[in-house]
Amino acid sequence: MANVSSDLDTPEGREFIKKLDSLQTKLNHVSTGVYQLCVDREYREACFAARLFNSYSNTSADKLRPLPTPPARPVSVEATTEVPPPGEPPAFFPATVGDAHRLTDEQVSVLLAAYGLTDQGDLDAKRARLCSFVGCLPPGTAGA
Repeated sequence: MANVSSDLDTPEGREFIKKLDSLQTKLNHVSTGVYQLCVDREYREACFAARLFNSYSNTSADKLRPLPTPPARPVSVEATTEVPPPGEPPAFFPATVGDAHRLTDEQVSVLLAAYGLTDQGDLDAKRARLCSFVGCLPPGTAGA
């Protein structure tokens, strides 16, 4: 073992250690990127399932399935290989299409912010943006 230690204490050995450290840094960066992709995929799948369910909600009495909120970015790589679940949906997510159409300006703005969407425009535009995002028909649409 003494020979390995003395071999690393040479200019070539120190250069080897620098290259090894650089490779470890790059590997950590790639691992973090792959982990973030897994988290993003889990979030998109959860949103897709909720939007698909909501797309069949055509009347004001039809139930809505809440979408999870986006995961925090960047996601840190932990000692686990499990991908954390996306964020919890907002507590006051509308239960039905009719509830979504009756949200106040403030409620719509808070929901849009929770999902990382802009809250620009008047109340009708905000409600339409939220309904489009969650997958249900916006107010004033036939059947809604």
